Amino acid sequence: MRPRFSENKPATLEIWTRAAGTALALSAVFALAGAENALPGASGAVRQTEKAPLNREGSRAEPAAPAVTENEDGFEALFDGKSLAGWERHDGFSIARRETPGGKWWVENGSLVGAPDAAGRGGFLWLNRSFSDFVLKTQVKLDYPIDSGIFVRCGPTGRSHQVMLDYLPNAYIGAIFIPFQRCVDRCPDGIKSLRGDDWNDLEIRMEGEPARIQVWLNGGRITDFQHTTETTREVPTAGGIALQVHPYAGSEPLKTEGNTVRFRNFRIKPLNRPRSP
Repeated sequence: MRPRFSENKPATLEIWTRAAGTALALSAVFALAGAENALPGASGAVRQTEKAPLNREGSRAEPAAPAVTENEDGFEALFDGKSLAGWERHDGFSIARRETPGGKWWVENGSLVGAPDAAGRGGFLWLNRSFSDFVLKTQVKLDYPIDSGIFVRCGPTGRSHQVMLDYLPNAYIGAIFIPFQRCVDRCPDGIKSLRGDDWNDLEIRMEGEPARIQVWLNGGRITDFQHTTETTREVPTAGGIALQVHPYAGSEPLKTEGNTVRFRNFRIKPLNRPRSP
């Protein structure tokens, strides 16, 4: 379901374009009203009495993200809060599926922001470096509805492990999906720990091969999955970090401008893998 619009409360929508590497914000004023949309409940079920957050881009100013010290507790900052330096579009997923690459990514108020493009297509942004065992920490904010995720040990063809951030009527928060294969851990209770329309502390711990993946959300562990040689088949043992914005929310295209996923304070700490006896 999508939000309904009325003429009661004016708000500002910023439409972003890029020309010669420069982001231009074009403001258009229109009216937004509360939506009687369904939100995922504690068990992932739909609660019809709640309103989906209408977090339209430009509707309120976000405070700038606090700076992350480069070597804080052994962590390295992966995003400088000012630019997309080091990050690039990853088209391998789309090419493998014979789809047209899309999506759009930009920096705003210290946050890395992703959204479907004007044609409704999704896409991927990645850091093309090699990480195997690590702790990855970030903060994430999801508009409702949005279909997103973080891909770890990601290769150029898209083979990887996805930590799902699907904020949908049937939500998958913290589930583990193997692209081109299947969902190996559904994490049905992950939605209970998500703060809708707010920043969430997310931590991913990746260790070993076959990999053990643990996920914490807002201080509580929501996922602890141990791969087997079968479930991790054809997935690289090391790879980059990729972010996704999906073209669809469930079976409905994301037609409403402004639905975004936002990340800030991205940092990583490599772990030393114990040697086999």
